[in-house]
Amino acid sequence: MLILKMLQIVWSTGKIEVKFSRYINHGGTGVNGHCCDGRGIFCFSHCDHRFIICLDRTTGGKSLRRCYYGRKSSRDIPNRNTINFGRSIGGVPNPMVYSFKSWPGTAALKVDVYDVDDNEDDKVDFLYGKFSATAQRAKAGSKEKTHRLSTPRTLLDYKIRVYCDANYFGPKCEVYCVPQDDSSGHYTCDSATGKKICNEGWFGEKCDENRINECENIPPPCNEDQICNDTKSGYICTCPEGFWGEFCNQTNSTLCDNSLCLNNGTCILHSDGISCNCTESWTGEFCEIPMSEVDPCFINLCQNNANCIKIQNGYECECPETTQGFHCENTSVCHSDDDNPCEHGSECVRLNGSNGWYECLCEAGYSGVHCEHSLSTTTVQPVKLQIPDNTTVSSVEATTMIDNVTDHVTESEKRTTTTPIIDKTMAKIYLLAKVDKGNQDIEKSFARMIKDLLKLEKEPMIKLHTEIFKGDKGDIITEVEVTAMKEGIPIDLSHLQKLFLDPWNSNIQKYLPVPIYSDVPHTHPRLNTKQKALQQLHETSWIHKHWYVVLLGVLALVVGIIVLTGIIIFCRRKSQKVEEKPPTNIPTSSTGVKEVSPQSFENSLYFEMDHGRQNSSSRNTYSRNLT
Repeated sequence: MLILKMLQIVWSTGKIEVKFSRYINHGGTGVNGHCCDGRGIFCFSHCDHRFIICLDRTTGGKSLRRCYYGRKSSRDIPNRNTINFGRSIGGVPNPMVYSFKSWPGTAALKVDVYDVDDNEDDKVDFLYGKFSATAQRAKAGSKEKTHRLSTPRTLLDYKIRVYCDANYFGPKCEVYCVPQDDSSGHYTCDSATGKKICNEGWFGEKCDENRINECENIPPPCNEDQICNDTKSGYICTCPEGFWGEFCNQTNSTLCDNSLCLNNGTCILHSDGISCNCTESWTGEFCEIPMSEVDPCFINLCQNNANCIKIQNGYECECPETTQGFHCENTSVCHSDDDNPCEHGSECVRLNGSNGWYECLCEAGYSGVHCEHSLSTTTVQPVKLQIPDNTTVSSVEATTMIDNVTDHVTESEKRTTTTPIIDKTMAKIYLLAKVDKGNQDIEKSFARMIKDLLKLEKEPMIKLHTEIFKGDKGDIITEVEVTAMKEGIPIDLSHLQKLFLDPWNSNIQKYLPVPIYSDVPHTHPRLNTKQKALQQLHETSWIHKHWYVVLLGVLALVVGIIVLTGIIIFCRRKSQKVEEKPPTNIPTSSTGVKEVSPQSFENSLYFEMDHGRQNSSSRNTYSRNLT
């Protein structure tokens, strides 16, 4: 048992839990900018992501070779550009648990992401970030804290919590205390600090000494002018403050000079010396140390009733739900009716993590940032909308077009006319992805969502209007306007719009195959026509949807060229062999003379003349021999 306790003290005093929530590879590309599985516009499938996870000290740099708390590698998660993690990260348990000896208050998370291929894995991205956390007393009751790592191409949401092991206490989980009531000690442990608290009647550092208080004897051991102090070895008789001597009848106020104590400290004379009684803001033997150096939360700079928490090398403010900022100095204007900036009875909705911090949900007939404009009384010149022939425009789209034109009407053109407004039959949401308005997965998701959340008997007819934005970090964002019809009648989606305002609403997120965009979308520029066409090329082009047909066509063309080339080469070689073969039969004429070609006429004539000379020479030789 003792050995196990010693090992526990040496190797682990607490735990760090890191839990992956969601990973998004926006374009399904690697670090080289190419599709994970394909080239150029030919993206055959999504990435097969594999993760190398390293938890290190904040001083460890960005190399994955150094992982002070631990390093884990996952298997590939095939064919997914958006991953909502469950209990496993490609075979690695989720959450991941790391042990520490002493918690410094901060740590660094490093993540290498690869696309798994048959030949060699391709690098997708590297994610790095630091986080801070306060160690909780135990896992039970500890709270998770959400963090995000992101680059212009990918992002990773994760949660962390830090807590002490059983029987460990303190901000660093370094104080070890187990309640005892046996020969090794008689004490309990302070629930916050872990300090030993001796049971009644026990004393000493280990609460293992049971002594008799001799100061309680009758008669007392000290005289009536002295104070009896019980000690381990017996007792000590001391004089009251300001007195000294055997009978405690002597004083010497000159020994205590207030000039010895700094910063308005008060000098106090004791029987065994002097000490300084410091003011609230100072401490130390002579009141020379500011309390702010000992406790950074002594001067609480946190505002709006926020809690100041001491951490390593400083402090942090734990903000109430209605505030944000380093000192919780920013207050949501929606936290009370008195500070509501929204007019005409509109609802003020607080937006967590948003620069705007709030948004007004206007009642029917009002518009503007604070719903300050009355649309029902707006007078405008009637405008004829230029809509192409054979084009269907929904009521929501028509209303939007009218509003856009109305914004440019001058004062001189105004006259009494009421503009039709439809505001509750449409809900608007922003998604962190490229979404085509004909995307059937998105339409089905919204249909199921509206049916479940509005408790309808059947799924309604859905129509989407999409607009693509580009974020500051290169994120592709899609604005989706949703309208729904039930038996030809528009459905009121104002309740659904309220749920859309919370980007982390689990009831909404579980329906959508892509994440909700939590930033303020109108601060980002819209993509122009050329950019929009390039962004949607992979999802809308015939080539992307029927890539296998294109691939088979290219292969057939290559095979045809090879076969045609072989046939041409074979025919040319055969014709050359026929031309090189000498003639075997020379045709003869009707006179019995062999016909020769004009090219060989001279050679034939020369041959006959030479043959005649040879015959003549033979006849002459024969005649001489006869003679």
